Amino acid sequence: MSLLGLMKKKFAASALLPQHQWELDAAKELLLSLPLKGLQPNTCSYNIMISGLCKEGKLKEANTLFNKMEEKGCLPDGHTYNIIVQAFIWVMR
Repeated sequence: MSLLGLMKKKFAASALLPQHQWELDAAKELLLSLPLKGLQPNTCSYNIMISGLCKEGKLKEANTLFNKMEEKGCLPDGHTYNIIVQAFIWVMR
């Protein structure tokens, strides 16, 4: 596969995920179905989902998804950690 083809595939995986809190269940289903469609979620895809879970106060689910992200070989970035830390700070207030 060409570099351009690979970039398109990764972009498509991120572009498919809804960013609205009220669509969290649909986003979760979509994230889990991406591999069945030949697409692999990337860090941006996971960040969107983790952020949505945190905004809904579902920190346990966000943490579980964070762990799955790492298990699948998708490395978290600074934004991922920022989402998690901000969510825990918000809960502690």
